[in-house]
Amino acid sequence: MTKKLFIHIGLMKTGSSSIQQTLYKNNKILKSEYSINYPISLHHHNMNIFPVFKENPQEFPDWKRQYSVKEAMSQQKQCLAIFKRELVENQQDVFVISSELFGFLSEKEISEMKHFCEPYFDEIQVLIYVRHPISFIPSLIKQDILNGFNPEQLELDSFIEKYKYKVEYQSIIRKYVQVYSSENIIFKNFDSQFFYNGNLMEDFFCQMGKSVDLNKLEVTIENEALKQYSTLFLSEYNKKYPIIINNKRNYNRGLSSRWFPERIYKSIEDKKFDLNIIYTEDEALYLNEEINYVNQYLKSNEKFEVIIPTLNQIEPMDVHSIPTDYFVELINEYNKYLENLYKKMERLEKIENIEKMNFLTSIYQLSGKRLTRKFKNKIYLMLHKTHQAFDETYYCHEYPEISSYPISPFAHFVMKGVYEGKNPNPNFNTLSILKMHPELLLKGKNPLFIKKYANLNKKG
Repeated sequence: MTKKLFIHIGLMKTGSSSIQQTLYKNNKILKSEYSINYPISLHHHNMNIFPVFKENPQEFPDWKRQYSVKEAMSQQKQCLAIFKRELVENQQDVFVISSELFGFLSEKEISEMKHFCEPYFDEIQVLIYVRHPISFIPSLIKQDILNGFNPEQLELDSFIEKYKYKVEYQSIIRKYVQVYSSENIIFKNFDSQFFYNGNLMEDFFCQMGKSVDLNKLEVTIENEALKQYSTLFLSEYNKKYPIIINNKRNYNRGLSSRWFPERIYKSIEDKKFDLNIIYTEDEALYLNEEINYVNQYLKSNEKFEVIIPTLNQIEPMDVHSIPTDYFVELINEYNKYLENLYKKMERLEKIENIEKMNFLTSIYQLSGKRLTRKFKNKIYLMLHKTHQAFDETYYCHEYPEISSYPISPFAHFVMKGVYEGKNPNPNFNTLSILKMHPELLLKGKNPLFIKKYANLNKKG
């Protein structure tokens, strides 16, 4: 069997999120029926593969917010170990990794990733979808409006002007051509007329040499574009309350540190909206240099058309053109969203109470101790400390059968998994400790609760 590593370089606004979510949700069927392996233990690859090959992982913004320098280096080693295990254990024809951030690796880091992966594969192929600047720039603007970016608090027209020089295809592509050579890279025009059967996912599988029946898959569509009134309203909202201001998160903005409910704005009936952007001679010259560079790698029928500069003025977009009905529907959609959140909170509270009672009951039965308030607090403290050492992604990947249990993965480990020899993280061998100290089982004690056993296990 020939093994291929298929590296998807997800340039911005080329359907990368949809591709990744489809691969993630359909991992089992893709493995069993099509011999395609997308390593879900490392999903999302932006967070768990891209930083593995960074020379200074602590500078990766998402990790910088979460980890100290020492913790970032430790996390990098852990992710690298999981990645290596996935490569060693891979039994499929095609092994897929995908990230929007691969384009930000340096040439040296790309080369190191290649040398690390090469021993496990007979072939390495790279796929890059590239979007025409005329289509890419408006799409990126809408996405950043949705994400709340307007740190300089600009009017919409001034905000748009800043995006005309954000097309940087040459700098990304040149690095991969240098490391992999163009013969091993597939370049595709990100336009549905050039997709196989007009479908992005069918085209993606076709490029890796696989014919996949999409009717058997749960295909995800992510990051749909904003429409007219939502674009105008959010641009005004961002001008007053940008999510980042003075290089810091703006906590005066609601939900600034939470997941923004973008589906609300996409669910409201609205007009389709194309940002009509004019380009000066200098702007067109810059973008055409990018276009000419990309065109040397695209198939002859997929080449980009050059941009013609224009001096025609476009009527400025006015937030006051938004009808009252839009705001009525917006408030109603927010209310429905809040109602669903309340229902979820009520369900979670019920589940949490059941888990706590079941756990405390099991502790009570095994220990023979009276359930005093002090004893309960001690148990909760142990639970909190233990949860920090519990790797939920690892546990779910290693023991997929737990998905049938109506409790959280952590509760499963505490109440059942530990007595079956299941490991809470890749560095903790429950079975070896229980074999060395069978008295723990007899006393109903969890070795992860006991510091000396955890340290003993780490020392090997």
